[in-house]
Amino acid sequence: GEKLCRESIDIALVGTAPLPAQLRQRFQERYGITVHDNYALSESLFLTTQTPGGAIHDGGSGTLVPGVELGLLNDDGSEVPEGEEGEVSVKTPGLMMGYYDAALQGPNLLPAGEWFRTGDIGTYSPVKGLFITGRKKDVIISGGENVSSPEIEDCLYKHPAVLECAVI
Repeated sequence: GEKLCRESIDIALVGTAPLPAQLRQRFQERYGITVHDNYALSESLFLTTQTPGGAIHDGGSGTLVPGVELGLLNDDGSEVPEGEEGEVSVKTPGLMMGYYDAALQGPNLLPAGEWFRTGDIGTYSPVKGLFITGRKKDVIISGGENVSSPEIEDCLYKHPAVLECAVI
């Protein structure tokens, strides 16, 4: 693995979720290649990416790909002020046309030109890019409290004895 990576691979892209800083560092040290985060959905092509050769902001997914519009929306559909969390919503030519609807036995088309709401929560800075901070519905309800599994994972990853974790 290490020899092949060092000799044959220039960069690596990660699109599942932003890598914890210590995991990125260990991977880069072991394999000798830079890891770049990006953000995409099954319903779209790439929306953001960390540009090779550019700054990597731990926890970030990079800046917008050309042709992509990003809006961070609150529940009523209005944009939140810069720096505040909102639901990541996009307009992009790479967005699918719609979903298959079994009840209709055919397509349920998305309205053209409207924001596609991803269900992800995040913040955006034109300089540092997109930071996904959670899921709109990614919570565990325990004893009447809403618990964010990504927040717990982030906390666990800060402990030096934790290599990998998943909170479900």
